[in-house]
Amino acid sequence: VQRKQTPDISQSGGIPMQIKLHERAEAAPSGLPDEEQIERLNEATWARSIVLLQQGQGRAAVPLPRLDGAAIVWPEGSDLESVAADLKAAFRPATARPFDLDQPENLMMPDGMLVVMVLDTADARLGRRLAELSRQHELAIIYFGDVAGLRHLPTRASLLYVPERNATTERMARQILLGQRPALGRLPLDAGGRFPQGTGHRTHATRLNYTLPEAVGIDPEALSALDEVADELIRARAAPGCELLVAVGGHIVWHKAWGHLTYEAKEPLRTHHLFDLASVTKVAATTLAVMRLYEQGQIALDAPVQQYIAEAAGTPVGRIPLRRLLNHSSSLQANMPIVPYVRGDDLAIDSCTGWYCRGPDSRHDLQIAPGLFFDSRQQ
Repeated sequence: VQRKQTPDISQSGGIPMQIKLHERAEAAPSGLPDEEQIERLNEATWARSIVLLQQGQGRAAVPLPRLDGAAIVWPEGSDLESVAADLKAAFRPATARPFDLDQPENLMMPDGMLVVMVLDTADARLGRRLAELSRQHELAIIYFGDVAGLRHLPTRASLLYVPERNATTERMARQILLGQRPALGRLPLDAGGRFPQGTGHRTHATRLNYTLPEAVGIDPEALSALDEVADELIRARAAPGCELLVAVGGHIVWHKAWGHLTYEAKEPLRTHHLFDLASVTKVAATTLAVMRLYEQGQIALDAPVQQYIAEAAGTPVGRIPLRRLLNHSSSLQANMPIVPYVRGDDLAIDSCTGWYCRGPDSRHDLQIAPGLFFDSRQQ
């Protein structure tokens, strides 16, 4: 595929007012339908048109490191509310509201709150207010406006510039901000002031992104069998509800929740609910590691434990096949008591002679809660 980017620029006073990038495929990749080819080229074009012009600090750094609370704001009277609503859904908790420059109290936020602002225009008056806001809060801006407005935006903020607004670029801008997609774009020409040609910060994806199963070679009909598994699980009362997520190559292709939070069925289980980690490491770490080793041909599921763990040789545990450990049919005692094997002073906090201590020292170097440190050698 030969790609050609042609900026279509209108200028006012020598300042580019709008950049529209167009891309034309002059040779179609073999084996791809025309529609799929066009869709992929469009995705690539729009992705590289979005530019991270400024990188903020702390919680406002892109990709945003934390999603545990933010204020999403946009100009009152604009049509940006839908963009803000999509962003709000990614944060818990979050507020979303329009602001009016004639009512400064609209932009009064609790100290230290992350503010994500969505704009489609900027002038000197707004710039002064945002500069003040950026001194009080960590600020990230998604800007869909023309190039001329860039010079008014504050320097103390992450600034994601989207030269053309449409459904695709709205989605991509949100994904870049949240770390679901890398920032790849660079300014194709000089935007004046602090944004010369070639400006653009590159980032890496830090969170999973959503895509269609077909995009990663998975038959969606095969995924529908998961409905039957979940329904049977709930029908057999093995659990009041469950949530399943399937990800391939960094892309989520299936995410669904079934059932309720409890057997009383008072509240449906939703995909945004949080779970206590508890024994999740068994399935989120151990099982996945064993599956990968099995795929690589490094272990046999019907081999005994002692074949891989020398310390288990000659013991009852050593003779148990791995498969029976994985499917919970090993006959090992459930909830094996460990209290008789733990010395009382191991759990003492004030003396700092056991596993825990109220403050850090040469042994207790791992903080696990406010005012509680753990001896990391015991992990």
